[in-house]
Amino acid sequence: MIRPTPLATSRLVFVSLLYMTVIRMSQFLLLRLRGDAGKDIEILVLRHQLAVLRRQAGPLRPAPTDRAILALLSRLLVGCTYSIWCSCAVPILAC
Repeated sequence: MIRPTPLATSRLVFVSLLYMTVIRMSQFLLLRLRGDAGKDIEILVLRHQLAVLRRQAGPLRPAPTDRAILALLSRLLVGCTYSIWCSCAVPILAC
């Protein structure tokens, strides 16, 4: 099996992070255009989906790009601690 070089791996992580950033920013812009009722319903649906997935899935193993995005978003929340975000053994990023 051929192993990718560290440079190829870091490029892949960068491209993946860039892709996720573009997707999340477009979702954020669309969210800004919605009303409060639509946002509240979406939050309830997402919380339910998360609860179902937590029951079905094993331990969380986030990808490096997921860890970077969660770390960034957790820093934006005022008064939020790390324990609220994740109950897994894998740390998001050092705070």
